Amino acid sequence: MKKYQIVCLISIAFLIANITLSYPKNLKASRVFKFGYGLYQEELYEEASGQFEKIIKFYPQFSKVYYAYYFLGEINFKNEKYSEAIPFYEKITTLYKDKEIVDDAKYSLSWCHWKLKEIKKAEELLLDIVNSYKTSNIFEEAANTLGELQFEEKKLEHALKSFNIVINIGSKSSFYEGALFKSGLIHYKLNKFKDAKKIFIEYLKAFKTGKYHWECNFYLAESLYNIGEYNKCKPIYKKIIAESKNDKLENFSNYSLSFCYYNLNEFEDAYKSFESIYNSKDTSKEEKEDALYRMAKTLYNLKDYAKSLKIIKKFINEYPKSNSLPEIYIIAGKIYLKQKNFSRAISNLSIVTKKYRKSNLAGEAAFLKGSAYYLSDNFKEAVNTFEASIVKWPKSEFLPNSKYFLAECLLNLEEYPRALNKYHNVIKEHPKCEFIEPAYFAIGEICKIQNNYDKALVNFKKIKIDQILAAEALMKMVDIYKDKQMYTKCLELLDEFLKKKRSAEQLENAYNLKMEFEHHLKKYSKLLKTAKAALALNKKSLINNALYYKGYALWKTGKVNSAIKTLKSLKENKAKFLLGKIYCNEKMVNDGTVILEKLANEVEDEKLLKASLEELARAYQKSGNLKKALDSNLKLTILFPENNKLTEIYEKIGTFYSKLGNKKKAIKFFNKIVERINDPKIIESINKKIKTIKESL
Repeated sequence: MKKYQIVCLISIAFLIANITLSYPKNLKASRVFKFGYGLYQEELYEEASGQFEKIIKFYPQFSKVYYAYYFLGEINFKNEKYSEAIPFYEKITTLYKDKEIVDDAKYSLSWCHWKLKEIKKAEELLLDIVNSYKTSNIFEEAANTLGELQFEEKKLEHALKSFNIVINIGSKSSFYEGALFKSGLIHYKLNKFKDAKKIFIEYLKAFKTGKYHWECNFYLAESLYNIGEYNKCKPIYKKIIAESKNDKLENFSNYSLSFCYYNLNEFEDAYKSFESIYNSKDTSKEEKEDALYRMAKTLYNLKDYAKSLKIIKKFINEYPKSNSLPEIYIIAGKIYLKQKNFSRAISNLSIVTKKYRKSNLAGEAAFLKGSAYYLSDNFKEAVNTFEASIVKWPKSEFLPNSKYFLAECLLNLEEYPRALNKYHNVIKEHPKCEFIEPAYFAIGEICKIQNNYDKALVNFKKIKIDQILAAEALMKMVDIYKDKQMYTKCLELLDEFLKKKRSAEQLENAYNLKMEFEHHLKKYSKLLKTAKAALALNKKSLINNALYYKGYALWKTGKVNSAIKTLKSLKENKAKFLLGKIYCNEKMVNDGTVILEKLANEVEDEKLLKASLEELARAYQKSGNLKKALDSNLKLTILFPENNKLTEIYEKIGTFYSKLGNKKKAIKFFNKIVERINDPKIIESINKKIKTIKESL
């Protein structure tokens, strides 16, 4: 702010000439005045004061003596002797009220009072000028200065009215630019960001290289930021940083730009900006503290946990009394949770729950602490922590979280009645929380465990909003119907499942089950269609199983060559077994038995080994190769003595030995049958065979 020089050189020159011409008798006084003014112009204020004082002392009747008082006031003002200046200006306002200079004197007097912090007096004088001297040459400046004073005193609404007086005069006013900018700034400070935005845009259109150009750009960007238009304010901040050559604005813009990046999830750029703020020599201690805190938080969002922890340790060391410490400890706790370092997570979160228990973040810390115990399978300690958090922080926004995971812990501890009670409490007490459907799902799980399938199905059916969970609920319902061997119902549910949003893992599981049930129900045409759909997903983990079922379906629908071609592309043993089986059943016994023999010698899976030996036994028997059929059956009896078809196999072995001429061994295996069974009819039949063989010996 600078006091405007009211009396310009031209008007003073005119004044001096006028005094000289009009008052010849006062020639000496006019010459003294002229000399004094010349000294004043040369900034020889002490000498000029002497001349003006001379006029007052020796020429009190001089017609323009009040100018001497005025310039004595001005000299004292320029020398920052505001108290000494006041009497001179007041002399004019009291003794020379009707003179042309009284408004200028009042204006200068207002400045003296302002400089002396006598704000009320200064404001009253300026209001008097604005209200009483509307045609004065000082009117516009007085209105602008009044606005500046009120702005400085935070009387923003009053300041806005004062600046609007200048703005209404229009661009012809020399104070229009400043008043327009300050008007926008007042709207900004009053949080009227949309109005501020409008005024700042108007300013930038009118003054492309104005005095407040860069400040206006900055506050326009700030207004846009507060409105939430981050993409619009971002380029303005960048322009200020690149072109303004104003260190202060550059620092502020860099700081705000960091938050733009952060709010736009552009965390790498946000981190670089916060880092540059922290490292800048021009950054205040408070800004450094906030920048370091933001660096830790940004690195957390970037999942650079190691670096974030380094910044957190640095922050704790540098700012041990910071208000941000509770959140810093929570961020550290979250990082350790993600790293599964549960003991350190608990340690950091415990600091918040103990040292900052009155903080509004304590409830979150307590929930996360309970989560650490939960994730480390320490369910009993998790129960204690969640129960304590519910009691100590009943108004925490994480209260529903604590209640839900308390129920989860009880579920894991197999305390089903208590768990059910807690899940029902979550549903009843927090009907709008995010855990309603997970609670229904968990209740369904417990009912399923307790074999209360009807209630389980009722709860699973309540899940409709969360599509992923709804899909999982359908899969649980499939499990229930699978246990009941209601495979057709399972397929209906799987078809419904495939219409929902679901995870990749759920989708894979659904297709595998669908193919399994269609295979079980011998719906081979549908199986072929499902297998093709599964292959179209192009999931590596699903391809082999889908190709296997595709091969099976092709074989069963009469497309033998296509089935063989499909199965040949697979290296899995179950596919090789199916290929061998197809060969054997489609009169390509040699090819089939080669594959099955290899499996029987190499396969580790006992179920597949048994199936291979059984298929070999049938194939060799069918082709008349009794010796190899006998060998396969013998392996079955030795390797699988608990086989439920053992009696049938013994009979085959006995028959093969008999046909191959080994009567004694035939009798041996027929006797094994008699020893194993109690059925009189079968025993009678076998004894007849033994008798016949003995008679042939």
